[in-house]
Amino acid sequence: MPASGKTTVAIRVAEMLGINYLCGGDILKNLAISKGYKYSGNDWWDTTNGMKFLEERKKSYQFDHEVDKQLIKSIKEGDVAVTSYTAPWLSKTGVKIWLKASPINRAKRLAVNAETSITGIFDT
Repeated sequence: MPASGKTTVAIRVAEMLGINYLCGGDILKNLAISKGYKYSGNDWWDTTNGMKFLEERKKSYQFDHEVDKQLIKSIKEGDVAVTSYTAPWLSKTGVKIWLKASPINRAKRLAVNAETSITGIFDT
């Protein structure tokens, strides 16, 4: 789930164990760059360039298959903490950590990341 703390936990686990950290989204960004897209900043997916790549991605599963292939390879090699929506189903090896976060806490985390406010959104 977005904003549940996956990246934070994976980075801390990687640091504590002295292993690499790998994000499926970073692999996808690297594929975009290899296709000639210009990447810049953490909000790249929301830019015109990022949106254009996402539209191209919708037309072919080749991007997702390549990300999955690279994730599986890295997991098999070991010594890596991975954040990915698909990795838990792609590999039977490793330790999987499932995080649960309430909708309000996830919204708060997203708001902080987006530098915005959620005031009034959850008022009933």
